[in-house]
Amino acid sequence: MRISYVWAVLFCCGVIPQTAVALDYAQALEQGLTNSSFAAEVKARRLNNYGSQLDDTKLSNPELEYEYNIDGKEHEVTFSQPFRLSDITLLRLSYRDVLNELNSAHAKLDLLRIYHQISRLYYDLYILQEQKKYKQEHLDFLNKVSYIVHRSINHNNLSTAEIYAFDADILSTQAELEVLKEDCSNGQIAFARFLSLPEQNLSLSQPPKIVVSVSLKKILENISAYPSQQKMLELQQKQAKDQLTILAQDRYAPIISPRIVYGYNRLENEDDWKVGVSLSIPLWNRQEGTYFALKAQEKSAKMQLASLRDVSFETVVARAYKKLSVQAAAAHKYAKVILPDYKKSVAQMEASFANGRFSVFDVWQIREKYVNAQEQYLASLKNALEAKIELEMLIGTRLEDIQ
Repeated sequence: MRISYVWAVLFCCGVIPQTAVALDYAQALEQGLTNSSFAAEVKARRLNNYGSQLDDTKLSNPELEYEYNIDGKEHEVTFSQPFRLSDITLLRLSYRDVLNELNSAHAKLDLLRIYHQISRLYYDLYILQEQKKYKQEHLDFLNKVSYIVHRSINHNNLSTAEIYAFDADILSTQAELEVLKEDCSNGQIAFARFLSLPEQNLSLSQPPKIVVSVSLKKILENISAYPSQQKMLELQQKQAKDQLTILAQDRYAPIISPRIVYGYNRLENEDDWKVGVSLSIPLWNRQEGTYFALKAQEKSAKMQLASLRDVSFETVVARAYKKLSVQAAAAHKYAKVILPDYKKSVAQMEASFANGRFSVFDVWQIREKYVNAQEQYLASLKNALEAKIELEMLIGTRLEDIQ
């Protein structure tokens, strides 16, 4: 329903290009998960990787050959089935289980990556949108008091240096605003394309507050249920080890092809049955390149896993959890305390300025601090999101999905 709603709104607004189309975080997630080319690309890459490997775990196709001798009126049918040594020892059958587990784990991680990519793009565009709004508010203030500032030098309220600084602030704010407008416009187009939506002037709602929604204890208790970084390294090491075992069997052993031959002679009205075997001998190609590549892959996974265990994976998760807690608390503090306090201070200073109790320079200084706090708030939003992504990639699932 939400996707249909998004498309309907965008279609209706196509008649009025100047109208900003409102899009909230939940709608963006749903649209991105189902319709974005990124989601399709991620799925295609995974299936391309595992599809051929899963096919290779199955038996080779049997061969059927038919011959007809015109002079002798003879018919001959040959049926053969090639077997690798790893087919006979059933190693490929057990290896298929590892591949299926890896494919399933990567499917979950791919979904997580799609969530993260949509979130990053949403937050980036939202931050640009807010920066543009803050810069415009600051420029409006500067333009509003510009006349008063330039009159102040005649009344000895401001120095020449302060006037120069004020004028430079106007020029730099104008330049920054122009850049932000262009970045915001390009960001809207890029985000619309990412979501496979018509190119429109998107207006993003404030994304949900990033919170630590589950305890560290609960994360660690449930971590085995998700494709965590440690679990993925263990599976990758097992995959490389099984591949090496299979290759060690097959690279020196011949491919055996038992065959059954049935012949029929129409002149003599006789049936003829024969059995035989053919061997494909690995004399020239023993897959050395594949073997050493797998050895390197196994060693890499083993070293990464050892490195992770040296520190203790639980400790790594705990540090990422702490980082998220700090960043989320900082963003919350800016949103709920710091920015509202600065806003009240600016409002009171401007009211006092209007009554002649403060100079325009006093108001200008407090507004500069307010603008800086706004930038710090937006930076804290992005930092909190990145900390959440870092933790979720470690544990292999979104915090919201931990039961």
